[in-house]
Amino acid sequence: MFKNHKRTFAFLLLVFSLLFIGLLFFSKHLVKELQWEEKNKVSLWVGTVQKRAQLMEDIQEVFEQLDSMENVRAHLFAMAYRRIIELPSHVDLTFYEQLINSNASIPYILADGEGNINATRNLPEAYVETINTPEKLRQALADEHYETIPISYLPGQYIFLHYKESNLSVRLRQLFVENFESFTNDVIQNAPSVPVIVTDTTRTEVYTFGNVDSSLILHPEKLARTLEEMEKNIAPFRIRYGSNQALVFYEDSRVLRMTRIFPYIFGATIIVFFIILIIGMLYNQQMEHNFLWAGLTKETAHQLGTPISALMAWAELLKSEPVNPEIVKEIEKDIGRLNIVSRRFSNIESKPELQQTDIVETIRNFMDYFRHRISSQINIEVRAENEPLYAHINVNLFEWVLENLGRNAVDAMEGKGEIRIACGKEKKHIYIDFQDTGKGISRKNLRKIFLPGFTTKKRGWGVGMTLCQRIIQSYHHGKIEVRQSEIGKGTTFRITLPEKAPILRKN
Repeated sequence: MFKNHKRTFAFLLLVFSLLFIGLLFFSKHLVKELQWEEKNKVSLWVGTVQKRAQLMEDIQEVFEQLDSMENVRAHLFAMAYRRIIELPSHVDLTFYEQLINSNASIPYILADGEGNINATRNLPEAYVETINTPEKLRQALADEHYETIPISYLPGQYIFLHYKESNLSVRLRQLFVENFESFTNDVIQNAPSVPVIVTDTTRTEVYTFGNVDSSLILHPEKLARTLEEMEKNIAPFRIRYGSNQALVFYEDSRVLRMTRIFPYIFGATIIVFFIILIIGMLYNQQMEHNFLWAGLTKETAHQLGTPISALMAWAELLKSEPVNPEIVKEIEKDIGRLNIVSRRFSNIESKPELQQTDIVETIRNFMDYFRHRISSQINIEVRAENEPLYAHINVNLFEWVLENLGRNAVDAMEGKGEIRIACGKEKKHIYIDFQDTGKGISRKNLRKIFLPGFTTKKRGWGVGMTLCQRIIQSYHHGKIEVRQSEIGKGTTFRITLPEKAPILRKN
C-alpha cells in the first residue's frame, strides 16, 4: 500500500511541477503584456498632461489678448464720452453716440467722484439696484475688480468710467473651464492605472498626480520618500510642462505586482497542500502499523492464555507433591505475573480503567516482587514523604512503567548498584523520582530517549520508554521526564501525576 502511495505522490508531484512551470511562463508573458499596456497608458497620460499645459498656456494668452482688446475698447468709450462732453452742442455727435451704443458686452458704470451713478451699460437692473449708494458702489468696485478710467470734462473736474471683463469673455471662460477640465480630468484620472507624480526638476513642487494618496503630496518628507521609492523601481523621465521642465515619476500598478507574485503564492499553496498530503500519508501508514501491532499483541495475549492455564494446573499438582512450599508460592507469583502481562497485551489500544489508588503502596508491592527477580547485589529503597498518596491509575499499566524503568536501571548498573524511589507531593501533583546508580545517559541521547526505536542496548526494540511515556501522558494525564543524568553516576526519571483526594468510605 505504501508503494501505491509513493506512486500517487510522484504522479501528483510531476503534475504540480508541470503546472507550476506553465504558470510561471504564462505569468511572465502576462507581466510583459501588462507592462507594455501600462507604459502606453502612462505615455497617453503624460501626453495629455503636456497638451493640457500647452493648451492652458495658449488659452491664457488668448484671454490676455481679449482683455487687452476690451481695455482698448473701454478707453475708446471713455474718449467718446469726453468728446460728447467737450464738443459744442451744434457739432454732430452721432459717431460718438454710435460708438458708445455699439458696446453690447462690456459692463460699465459711469459715476461722479462722490460715487453717484450717472449711467450704466450691460448690467442687469436688479444688480444696479444693489449698488445704488456710494458705499455699495465702492464695495462692488473693490470686490468685483472693476477697472477705472478717469474722464476730465472741466479743469479739475472728473467723471469715472468703471468697467470689468465683458459678459462674452466671462461666458467663454466658463465654457472653456467646464468642458476642458471635465475632458482632461477624465483622461488624466483614467488613463494611468499606475501611481504617477509630475514634479519640477527640484522634486519639491508637484504639478499634477494620479492614483496617489493626496496626503503624500501635502507632506514634503512623505513626498520625498515616495519619489525615492518610485525611482528605485523605474527611472523618471523629463517632459516640458508649460514653460517649465518637469519630471514624471511612476511605478508598476498593484495588479501588475500581484500578477508577478501570484505564481509563487500558488506554488506555496501547492507546497502546503503536499506537506499536508505527506503528513496524512505518513499518519495513515503509522495508523496501519499501530493497527498491525495492536492485532499482534492481542493475538499474543490470546496465545499466552493456553500455556498459562496449563501452568496453573501444574502448580496445583505440585502442591500435592513433596515440594518446598516456597518454591510453589514463587511459581504461582510468576504465573500471576504472566496473567498480568497477558492482560496488558490484550488491553492495547483500549481505554484503560482508572481507579483511585495509593501510589506508595502500589510501588512497594511491585518492588517487593521485583527485588526477588534481580541480582541480590542491587539494593532497592522506597521513601515517601507523605503516605498514603492517592491518584487515579490503572495498576497493571502503572506497574508496567515501573518494570520498564527497573529493567533499564538493572541493565545500566550491570547487576550491581542501588535503585532509590522517592515519592512526594508538590501543590496538586504527586511526583515519583526513580533513581539508579548506572552508566547515565549522554547529553546527545537525552532528547532521543522517548523516541520509538531508540535504544543503546545491543538487543532491544527501543519501545520501552516510548511505551512508558504513552502510558503516563495519554492514559494517566501525567508527565515523565529525565530529571537528571550524569555519565558514570546514574539517572533520575521523574513521573508526575495529578493528585486525587482519598474517597471516604462509610462503615
